[in-house]
Amino acid sequence: MEQKSGFWNEETVLLAEHDAYEAGRVCKILQKNNYSVLLACNGEQAFDTAVKSSPCLVLAAVDLPGTNGFDLCKQIKNEKTLAGVPVFLSTPYSETADILKALECEADNLIVKPYVERALLTRMEFTMSNLRLHRHNRLPSEGIEIFLKGRRHVVTSGRQQILNLLVSMFEAVMHKQTDILKAEEKLKTMNENLERINLERTSELIAEIGERKKTEGNLKSSIEALNRANRALRTVNACNRAMVRASGEEELLQDVCRAIVELGGFRLAWAGCAAQGLESKDIRLLSLAGFADHGGSIHGLPDTEFGAGRKPGGPVPVVIRSAKHVLVDDILSDQFCREWKDEALKYGLASALVIPLVLEARCFGVLCVCSAEKEAFGQDEIRFLNTIANDLVYGLAALGRQEARA
Repeated sequence: MEQKSGFWNEETVLLAEHDAYEAGRVCKILQKNNYSVLLACNGEQAFDTAVKSSPCLVLAAVDLPGTNGFDLCKQIKNEKTLAGVPVFLSTPYSETADILKALECEADNLIVKPYVERALLTRMEFTMSNLRLHRHNRLPSEGIEIFLKGRRHVVTSGRQQILNLLVSMFEAVMHKQTDILKAEEKLKTMNENLERINLERTSELIAEIGERKKTEGNLKSSIEALNRANRALRTVNACNRAMVRASGEEELLQDVCRAIVELGGFRLAWAGCAAQGLESKDIRLLSLAGFADHGGSIHGLPDTEFGAGRKPGGPVPVVIRSAKHVLVDDILSDQFCREWKDEALKYGLASALVIPLVLEARCFGVLCVCSAEKEAFGQDEIRFLNTIANDLVYGLAALGRQEARA
C-alpha cells in the first residue's frame, strides 16, 4: 500500500484491542502507513481516549472487556463531540447477528479477524473519503425493525453506513474466498510434493531393502560356505585320524564312512570293493561299511543292488569301469538310478556322489556318499570327498602292506 499524502498525514486512529499480540500487529500496519495510533485495552478507556483526542477513526474489537465494542460504538455515535467519527468493529466471527448488531449501533464497518493489511487500509480510506463527501447530506432514519433468532433488532444506520458495512462484509467474504482458494492450491501443491516425496522415499526404501536382502543373502551364503568348509575340514581330519588308528581295512572303512555322515552332514556313506579275479562286466561289490543317521549300519544297499548272480546297475559299474566319479542330483527322477529308488525312499536319499577308489591305475572299489537333499554336491563337496577317497586308498594300501608283511 502506498503511503498517504496531503491532509491524510499524521491522522490519528484509536485502536481498542485487548489482545496484546493483535494490537502490536495492527499498530505496525497503521504506523507504517503514516497513521498515529492511540491504544486502549478496554471499552471505558477507549471512550475516554476518544473524547479527549477526537481521532479520525476508531478501530474496536467487539469482545472488549467491560464495555464491549458494540456498546462503545453506541456511546461514540451518541457523543456530540465525536459526531462523524467512523467506527470500525472487528470480530473473530462472521455471523449474521454480528452484522445486525453493527447496524444497530451504527458502526461504519465490520471486519473479520485476522486483519488483512491491504483490505483494512482500503476500507479506512474509502470510509473516511465517503464521510467527507457525504458529511452534510446524511438524513435521519426512523429505524427498521428486524427479527433474527428470536431477537428484535432496530437498524438506525444511514444508507451510506449500511452500504459501507455491506461492502466491507462482501470484501471480507471475497478475501476469505481468495484465501481459501490459495490455501486449497497450496494444499494441493503440498499433497503433490508429499506424494512425490513418498514415491521417492518408497523407491529408496525398496532399493535399500533389496540391498539389505542381497547383503543378508551374501552373508548367509558366506556363513553357509564357511560352515561347509569347517565340516569338510573336520571330516578330513577325522578320516586322517582313523587311518592312523585303524588296525584293519573294515575298521578303516567303517570309521571313514561314520566321519562323513556324522561330521560331514550327509545321510549315508558306504564303501565297497570289487571281487578279485572277476571281469569288469561281472563286477560284484562287497559292502564293507555304511552308517546312516537312523542309527544302524547299512549293508543291504550294495548287497541288494549287487547280489550274487546279478549284474550291477546304477552308476556304480560305470564308476568302476571309467575310474571317474558320477554325480546324481536327483535319485528319484534319474533313470540311471531307477534300481536305487526303493532304497532311496526307504532311507530318505535324494542325491548321491559315487567316487572311484583307484590304486596303480586300477579301480578296485567305490566310495558312495548320499544326501537327504537334492543337488547337495557342489564343487567344494566333490573336491573334499575326492580328497578323502584318495586318502582312503593310501590308507587301505598301507594296511594291505602291513598284513602282507605279517
